[in-house]
Amino acid sequence: MLARVVSLDEKTHGARWSPSERPPQPCAFLLEGACRIYPIRPFVCRAWNSADEGACRRALGEDVLEMRFDLFQRTTYAAAEQGLKAALEDHRIDSADLELTAAVRVALENRDAGERWLRGERVFAGCEAKPDPRRRLPLA
Repeated sequence: MLARVVSLDEKTHGARWSPSERPPQPCAFLLEGACRIYPIRPFVCRAWNSADEGACRRALGEDVLEMRFDLFQRTTYAAAEQGLKAALEDHRIDSADLELTAAVRVALENRDAGERWLRGERVFAGCEAKPDPRRRLPLA
């Protein structure tokens, strides 16, 4: 699995989330059309769904994101995310939004990354997400 994460990170690391800078790439955990870490999938993966697979696939290559999703689910996860960020900040723990692949790579390559992060070290520096300012995903 580490090899897949490293390969994807080398293609996407530091690029903005835009079709021109960061063309869609399959997730490193997606094998044979299925998520191989589904029971322990990241929080951000749990927060999203699409009511229309075709619209979701089309949105990957477009500058404007128009797709139907479960508003209740998205609102619930957005609120939980805001609460988690506030709690981390209260404890002086880095709460930056991270690129999933880059952060997983750091965690896999540094077995003590989690413990160091909880102690306040900036273990994931350089993994910060760089959203495309033209693409705004709805929070709720």
